Amino acid sequence: MQILCTHGHQGDANSDGNAFTKFFIARIWAPLQAYLRINPNEPSNNIYKKTLHNEIMYEWSATQKNMMLITGHTHQPVFESLTHIERLHRQMRFAEVHKDEALVAKINEEVKTYQKRFDTLEADYAAIKPTYFNTGCCCFSDGDITGIEIESGFIRLVKWQHKTAGPSRIILEEKALADLVSPPNSQK
Repeated sequence: MQILCTHGHQGDANSDGNAFTKFFIARIWAPLQAYLRINPNEPSNNIYKKTLHNEIMYEWSATQKNMMLITGHTHQPVFESLTHIERLHRQMRFAEVHKDEALVAKINEEVKTYQKRFDTLEADYAAIKPTYFNTGCCCFSDGDITGIEIESGFIRLVKWQHKTAGPSRIILEEKALADLVSPPNSQK
């Protein structure tokens, strides 16, 4: 399997191969934005655009043979082509099938917490190919950072937070790379 890592602004006409945009962002906008401490990054503040960008990245990656796409900048972490809320809904379906009422209740509570942030959901989780991963963001309003790590045969979605004396790392999702090459039939 090949892994393609991109910056995250690929896939739209304003970013791909646009010499003026490249010059303007690098030489004028980025220094001005840093100096004025402003972040008008529209996709980061627009749920529809975040979701649309993730859908475009997934649609492309799902058509590639033996390839996994890792990108960033949507401010919406994606692991195995699913956002966190989509993964919760997939886990809830699994718990419902296995009649685990306690787990269903627990997931429902967590869904309530995240539902406000994510307004669109993929309906057929079983059909999703695990080809797209998104690092999320390094500037959440609470100071947390999410990222993708690949180490010792595993890919992980991690969150770094600074709630105690020093930064702490939390593994949000983890999968063996070997399972992504030939995913198992049943998903948790």
